[in-house]
Amino acid sequence: MTDSVAEIHSVLAAINSAWLRSTPHPWPSIFIPISPWPSPDSKSRYAAARSCSNSFEEFCKNATVLEYQETNEHIDVIEDSGIATFCFNMTYERAGRS
Repeated sequence: MTDSVAEIHSVLAAINSAWLRSTPHPWPSIFIPISPWPSPDSKSRYAAARSCSNSFEEFCKNATVLEYQETNEHIDVIEDSGIATFCFNMTYERAGRS
């Protein structure tokens, strides 16, 4: 694992750890200003870093993660940018429903 890949993995792990503990942080500074990020409904994408960060905060206020599994992490580094993808399976409770 290269240093860049390890750094990106570390940032991704910190983000996931924070929201899984329901302790979101203001993350816009780690996202590029126009950052395609899937919304919780997986039908649309957030285009701005602040919107993405707000979605994490909103999720942490209104949901409890019951189960979370992550697989198939892949990180590409191109010059000074990185793209991380992974699959996940999550069960959460929101408004009394799983």
